[in-house]
Amino acid sequence: MGTREGQYWRTVKPAFSGWDPQRIETPDADGVPDVNCTVCDVELKYVREWPKRPDTPLRLDHYSPQQRVWHKRRCKAGGLCFVLIGVGKEHLLIWGDTAADHLGRVTRMELIMLADGHWESFKDMKGELRDAILARN
Repeated sequence: MGTREGQYWRTVKPAFSGWDPQRIETPDADGVPDVNCTVCDVELKYVREWPKRPDTPLRLDHYSPQQRVWHKRRCKAGGLCFVLIGVGKEHLLIWGDTAADHLGRVTRMELIMLADGHWESFKDMKGELRDAILARN
């Protein structure tokens, strides 16, 4: 997990308490997400800020083709998997299948509309993340 995602994990880990969250350290080439817990797998991504122009897609160059394939395959098999993205102080939870098709290719507003959850602060996310994840179950 890159430094930004490692720091992001330390921030969001309390939101997963009670679900036995485990960081997974694997080579980028296999596509396995950063976090496994009792109810789902979660890939973490963090970028400092949204693009300046509202019509510019949020670039996620570090969301690899292998990760996209892993998410598609896991969702097709009935697994629960997500990408949790931190952008500045905001957080978005994206269903794995949706992430595979759209991450890095859509604008801020489009991404918010595609998200299973969008929160302006960690406090809001911590209180609602569980419900957003379990709504897919």
